[in-house]
Amino acid sequence: MEYSVVIFGHGENWEQDKPIWEQDLKPHQEYWRNYRLAEDKIIGGGPFMDHSGGMVILEVEDLEEATKLVQKDPAVEMGLFSFKVHPWHLLSQKF
Repeated sequence: MEYSVVIFGHGENWEQDKPIWEQDLKPHQEYWRNYRLAEDKIIGGGPFMDHSGGMVILEVEDLEEATKLVQKDPAVEMGLFSFKVHPWHLLSQKF
């Protein structure tokens, strides 16, 4: 197993004039909640305090698994989020 960090940003269909709580993010939240309950591969994640996006840390087999998982996120499919996946080396852990 290895770790991947996913950085989410605003996608092409993000409505710039709407605050984050008015965006259609319920499918995104349900997707990750269901994945966490079923697979238990999410180390941590959440939105940035400045509402510019968010991140999630995954424990996966490889970068390809992480990328495929994120591509199925409804917010990515709807164009609300863009994303970048980074391989990550965990040096220390407090959470």
